[in-house]
Amino acid sequence: MQIAKISSKNQITLTKDLLDQLSLSAGDRVLLEFDSRGGALLKPVYSNPMSIISKTSKMYAKTLAKGKKKLTDSQISDVTARLVAKELAHG
Repeated sequence: MQIAKISSKNQITLTKDLLDQLSLSAGDRVLLEFDSRGGALLKPVYSNPMSIISKTSKMYAKTLAKGKKKLTDSQISDVTARLVAKELAHG
C-alpha cells in the first residue's frame, strides 16, 4: 500500500516502484474503477496486444535482473498468452 498526495493541479504522482510493478511509464493510460464503498482500483490500459507483450517482456527482464526465479521460454509464452487473452476479453 502506498499513500500519494494530490497536487494543487489535482495531479497524483506515482512512485517509480509502483510504476515498475504495474509496468507503466510516462504517457501510459490507466483506468480508475470505483466500488460502492468509495474505494478505487487503478489498472493499466493496454491499447493492443503488442503493447501487452512489450510491457510483459519488460516485467520479465526486471524480474531476471533482480535475480529472482528464472522462467522458461514456454512459461513466458504461456503467461503472455494468458495476459493477451485476458486483455482482449476485457477490451
